Amino acid sequence: MTRATGLGVAAGSRDAEGDLSVLALMANGAYDFDLGISWRPYVLAGAGVAQVSLNDVTAAGAIVDDEAFVMAFQAGLGVNYALTDNWSLELGYRFFSTLEPELDDAAGNPFDSQVATHNLLFGTRYRF
Repeated sequence: MTRATGLGVAAGSRDAEGDLSVLALMANGAYDFDLGISWRPYVLAGAGVAQVSLNDVTAAGAIVDDEAFVMAFQAGLGVNYALTDNWSLELGYRFFSTLEPELDDAAGNPFDSQVATHNLLFGTRYRF
């Protein structure tokens, strides 16, 4: 779903078809809570930049093939379970969002869009 406002596109949420890609470069900080047991919860916050690209997207009768660079941020939390002193299993959640990229449809009409994702992560972690 893309939220679009501006000339040539009706305000509100519209279903869209096409390709949306986001490439982000983030700086993150995390804090692990050492509880003295194998389970170690953590919180995470980050900020950076993202390239939001819409390719051949059709929404509300408009065609979009544009990209924009915008600020991005994320926040998360999770838990690690220590397997050894250095290795652990991780289960986490992250919310990622960008500021509203200003894009133009094929006719040159500007509109705003919103990018936000909810991510569930599972993996391993190595501590130095």
